[in-house]
Amino acid sequence: MRRSEGSLPNVLNYVRQTFAAEVTFYGKRLSNQQIVEDQRRYVTRWPQRTFRLKPETTHIICDDVASTCRIFGELDFSASNPREFKVSAGVTSYEFKVTFGREGPKIIEENGQVLPRANQ
Repeated sequence: MRRSEGSLPNVLNYVRQTFAAEVTFYGKRLSNQQIVEDQRRYVTRWPQRTFRLKPETTHIICDDVASTCRIFGELDFSASNPREFKVSAGVTSYEFKVTFGREGPKIIEENGQVLPRANQ
């Protein structure tokens, strides 16, 4: 999550290295390059971002036979664009599926959703 708070070049480099060539990304099958472009738009729209994991919600379930792990939980997020006077904040769920191979760990699936606020 810390790497996702970085500058545009750093975030895009991280995505290129961390995501597999093809990923199930929020229910759609996308190439690594498509995810890079998605993240370029996101970071451009929200240049200031913070993510704080909620450790008590974090779970990791691994399948040794398939060499994969599913990592899921919740985090607090805040994103802002000072030039446009926009702010978005709340709690979101996250889920990653990671495979472990010769090239090192790669994200092969990402899902999540913004959770409803408790006072609504």
